[in-house]
Amino acid sequence: MAIIRFDPYRTWENISKKMNDFTSQFEQGFNVEYGSFSPRVDIKEDEQNIIIEAELPGIKKEEVKITLNDENVLTIRGEKRREEKN
Repeated sequence: MAIIRFDPYRTWENISKKMNDFTSQFEQGFNVEYGSFSPRVDIKEDEQNIIIEAELPGIKKEEVKITLNDENVLTIRGEKRREEKN
């Protein structure tokens, strides 16, 4: 039978590491998605413009709504409809 040395602080070190990993996610920010569609977006800038290209397959140009609020937050909104299978 092997003798195992008990170290009560090792458990706390593991818990501390897991908590540090968890809280570091807050510093990195979160990406919240509602549903399974997350379009690819490419943002470019030249001397006078900011150019945003978004891949929105299945959404018509007329159905996309783009807004910029007072805090300069840009929102691109659209609805991707699924085809019903019979």
